[in-house]
Amino acid sequence: KVPMLKADGSNWINYKSRIELAVEAKGLPGYLTGTKQKLIDKYGKAEPEWTKENAQVKQIIAASLPDTLYLKIHTLKSAHSQWESLATEFEQRSGVVAIELCRKLQ
Repeated sequence: KVPMLKADGSNWINYKSRIELAVEAKGLPGYLTGTKQKLIDKYGKAEPEWTKENAQVKQIIAASLPDTLYLKIHTLKSAHSQWESLATEFEQRSGVVAIELCRKLQ
């Protein structure tokens, strides 16, 4: 089960690992990493398969966020852009948390 990301991001490292595993288990990691590019049909619309699979990954992310964080990313169209937005916000914070934890343990 994917844990909820805490609003302050204090569990980002564990959360990130669990989301990546959940998405990989569905066979959709490219939507998270951005390597699965949006496919456009001859009419200029996104291919239905891409739209469906992108939505599946967005749902995994959305279901594991508190409303305050979901509202920050819900307008982003791709799962990758949502994921990058969260990573940008919490990667640096998690490094600071890890440093503080090491200091407390010494």
